[in-house]
Amino acid sequence: IVDSVSGTVDSSSLSSDSIKTTISTTTVENSTASADTVPTNKDQTPQELDQMQSIALQMMSYFTIGALATFAHSALFDSIGQKIGAGLRKELFTKLIHQEA
Repeated sequence: IVDSVSGTVDSSSLSSDSIKTTISTTTVENSTASADTVPTNKDQTPQELDQMQSIALQMMSYFTIGALATFAHSALFDSIGQKIGAGLRKELFTKLIHQEA
């Protein structure tokens, strides 16, 4: 059987039934222990809920502002890149037209 404190196995009493029982018992104990430690909305005060809502709204606004700034950055760089490319093409074409044959 498995010692729950040290996690060692007693090899003298190993059988498939005892292993299955030990595993299922350990799983049930672990699942009930973790369910007790998870806070629910009932455990939180209205002030804590308001604070969490405020933090969530701040995070959403930061992400929205970041997304808008990223969009503006991309649009500006795309626009500037297009203008530079067009100017270079126009300059090249002008020089090719005016060169001597």
